Amino acid sequence: MGLRYPEQLARKTARLEHARGRYPELARATLVGVAPAEPALGYRTRVKWMVGERGELGLYARGEDHVVADIPGCLVVDPAIGDAARALRSFLAKEGPARRLRAIDIRLARAARERARLLLTLVSEQGALAEPEVVALAREIQLRCPAVAGVAWNETRKNAVQVLGARTKLLVGVSALPDDVGTSTITATFGAFVQAHRGQAAAIERVVVDAARALGRAPRVLELFSGAGAFAIALARAGATVDAVESHEPAVAELDRQAIAGIRAHAADADAFTRAAAQRGESWDLVVVDPPRRGLPPALREAIAAVRPRAAVYVSCDPETLARDLAHLARAGLATVEIRGLDMIPQTDEVEAVAILAPAPAPAPPPRDKGDKWSVVEVAAHAPAGNLALPPLAGASGLALELERGASRPTTRWSALALVKGVVHKRGSLRGRARYVRLAVASGHSLIRIEGSTPAQAASDLASIGHPVLGDKRCDPPTLRHFFDKHGLDRPFWHTDELEIEGRSPVTSPLPGDLAQVLESLGAEFPDPRQKS
Repeated sequence: MGLRYPEQLARKTARLEHARGRYPELARATLVGVAPAEPALGYRTRVKWMVGERGELGLYARGEDHVVADIPGCLVVDPAIGDAARALRSFLAKEGPARRLRAIDIRLARAARERARLLLTLVSEQGALAEPEVVALAREIQLRCPAVAGVAWNETRKNAVQVLGARTKLLVGVSALPDDVGTSTITATFGAFVQAHRGQAAAIERVVVDAARALGRAPRVLELFSGAGAFAIALARAGATVDAVESHEPAVAELDRQAIAGIRAHAADADAFTRAAAQRGESWDLVVVDPPRRGLPPALREAIAAVRPRAAVYVSCDPETLARDLAHLARAGLATVEIRGLDMIPQTDEVEAVAILAPAPAPAPPPRDKGDKWSVVEVAAHAPAGNLALPPLAGASGLALELERGASRPTTRWSALALVKGVVHKRGSLRGRARYVRLAVASGHSLIRIEGSTPAQAASDLASIGHPVLGDKRCDPPTLRHFFDKHGLDRPFWHTDELEIEGRSPVTSPLPGDLAQVLESLGAEFPDPRQKS
């Protein structure tokens, strides 16, 4: 917030450029600089604020362990939310039920030039509050703050990563409000996603509708992570038929209730829905996705390509996961034509982007080295191993050996970079079959260089001593989820970066962009590739 606004925009554009620059698959995509927001203050229509031990209301302080930084004069929220926050602080100032809340979720809705109205969700850990206490608090809040049209209660598990738990119960007032977003009037519900800035949401809507109109009359559209249906409603009004897929059931129920011609709303997981559709052979003209910050799972990217769209629009709030996903989609047959930046959250370092994709064959990389009956080839992340003689770890990336039918494998030496769970010894041997050297420790995990028997065997031996490769299926589910959500790791952190056939010079491969981004996210130094075991 201390930077002049033009400098904020320049830094956001640089972040997009940095993310795109990691991936050769995106080299031809046009990058349009970040469009400014108007207004740049007082714009935010939803907040999730944490409650501190002494009644603080704000966000977790950077670099602290769940310490709430009080922000009584937040400049980016809509004034109506600021007014409600002042009323809430009077409850938090004294001991009582409000002090036992974990968080407060405030959603603003404004339709047909009416005054702003609010939906308030009180969030507590399971067992922290009894229902009569929460109901009494909700009634007091509504009396103190007339703009609050409805109050709900949400319970979450202790130490849960997500702010909101699975169930929300209405306590007083209404459960839904009409809300104008772009050219559509959607239904605001407790806990449903909404873009932070109305003006920028309208700009994204125009991109989405233009993409549909470019395909001709009545295109079929698959919208994933559709939320309350703002894009779906605008698309239907433009003549498209839309399958809107959203896992938040209240949002789907409200969209269903509106019975808008041309929209079929599906309460479903985007991944499962699209994979099932691809298996049935279904297709759409346009696919629109607006996923959470962690981006799309690999299987969903492949399913999106498998439904054979004539175009796709990817809306993202995280340049790093966007670039990772776009690179994979390009290898699956959907190339990025353009990336447009928008300042959805002014006064922060966050940047929104909209990518336009079109079908294009993915070029097959040429062999890196070739002998009489063998070739050294480059394997991209998530690519099937096929009949490779010395493939990387399943789902991972790097150099591999391809043999002609009936040929015997030449004497080969390989070396890989891997990130493994926990802190390993500085040097070690794995059952005499492989050896490694630790290059760095980042967030309690080890970056190693390893060589030996086969990548699959080496990874299995690492797991057997309690140090599985991060992102590999041998890792425990909480660790897998943490690294996907927080660091964008969506596959095994393994890259076979050197392969040498006896009697020839070694072939090397740089660390791919997605793994380099994981190291940057962890704050790890890039290793010297000359360090060997």
